[in-house]
Amino acid sequence: MPTLFASDWHWGETVDQLQINNTNKYDLKIAHKRARNMIEIATNLLKQRFNNPEYSGIVFALGGDMVSGDIHEELSITNEVEMMPAVLDLWGVLIWCIDRLADEFGNVFVPAVVGNHGRNTHKIRNKNRVHTSFDWLVYQFLAKHFEKDERIKFHIGDGADVYYEVFNHRYLLTHGDQFRGGDGMIGALGPIIRGDHRKRTRNAQINFEYDTMLLGHWHQLIQLQRLIVNGSLKGYDEYAYINNFPFEPPRQALWLTHPEYGITFSAPILVDNFERVNQSEWVKWK
Repeated sequence: MPTLFASDWHWGETVDQLQINNTNKYDLKIAHKRARNMIEIATNLLKQRFNNPEYSGIVFALGGDMVSGDIHEELSITNEVEMMPAVLDLWGVLIWCIDRLADEFGNVFVPAVVGNHGRNTHKIRNKNRVHTSFDWLVYQFLAKHFEKDERIKFHIGDGADVYYEVFNHRYLLTHGDQFRGGDGMIGALGPIIRGDHRKRTRNAQINFEYDTMLLGHWHQLIQLQRLIVNGSLKGYDEYAYINNFPFEPPRQALWLTHPEYGITFSAPILVDNFERVNQSEWVKWK
């Protein structure tokens, strides 16, 4: 069973390439192209690059921060469009994505959690977190749109985490903004691993154990057995550049869950159009 993980699209945000040494550019036109590339590349990989593939469907996980939001003054000034047009435009694109996946794979399961960027409050809330998020509103509109389509099922979180199983492999989907800290040596892994440990301890006490945690937020693709951290559709931006974070291309996570072995094949879906590089020797040594 394949899983395509979509998160941190920051729909409506702009990235000025001149401010980051021409390493990335982002606007609505580019966002549309990257979303389409994500679906087409993942579909091609899953259906054309494997020998006689047989899938019962596909999991299309939505991990939050789908819209840019107005939580920072600089975003409210530099966003390409206001929140409402961004929400409407994103909704239409996600409809196309889910329709295409349903046509290609037959069934689509959509687990979804909200992020921190789409909120309409100054500070993130613990109570009624999802009901102050435009991510949640987009998800609900999607569920309404597809409510008569038997191929498509939604599991939209009422809280910060969503639990589901694929072939008895237990997943916890969260956004990841609960985890804070890190430094120049360990980067995001320190707070993420600590957060994973705390969640596993808490969940063991309430009979909600899981095998793999899925999260976004950090805009760094890390694919392990115990946790999968998603990249972003937006890619490298001014915030990452100013803070001297390592360069990360725009990409989203894809993997297969095997009925017996759990997570097997994993691959990044590079959503941008990259230039070809000069061919080099396949191996060399000194």
